[in-house]
Amino acid sequence: MKKHVFVLLVALFLLTSCGEKDSGNDLSKPPELTVVCGEASTEAVKGTFEWSYPQKDGTTAHIIADALLPLEMEELLTPLVMKPSPLSHIDPRTAYLIFDGPLPDRLQLYRWHDDQGDTYTVHLEAEKVEMGKVNGKRIFAFQVQLSEEYGIYEVLAQWKDGEHEGGEVSYVFAAEMRLPELQSIG
Repeated sequence: MKKHVFVLLVALFLLTSCGEKDSGNDLSKPPELTVVCGEASTEAVKGTFEWSYPQKDGTTAHIIADALLPLEMEELLTPLVMKPSPLSHIDPRTAYLIFDGPLPDRLQLYRWHDDQGDTYTVHLEAEKVEMGKVNGKRIFAFQVQLSEEYGIYEVLAQWKDGEHEGGEVSYVFAAEMRLPELQSIG
């Protein structure tokens, strides 16, 4: 348990240290998203997004980018591998969504399914949780419960900082549960 908390806090320290260099609330570009589960982590892939930010000349830049549907991005994804441990009481499906900038004002999480050509999504709950303090700064993330089965997930995140900065970003990641291999004795 202590090892999992330590690994998670080290990951948070590295992510927030990088974010502080640009000023903790920099929204000049969409933040990156890391998904952490136990000792495993993966970088989510940015999908479709719409983003605005002020330029030095006082005008506002607007960027709109289109991407493949989450199920079509499977080849681009490195799955997050969840591993249950008999030594831990923590649910191995508990994952944390960690942004390298400010948390979004609104977040939605979906698990995509393809049932013999019939594509649909299932909405999942995400809860904002405090992860601890790094350099005296409170660190927050979103906690989610993932499925034990292999799945492709989409995070829709929205930032609003006035009318000239922020936007909406789709992030995609895959996750799967792998049971530990049994060791034979003898």
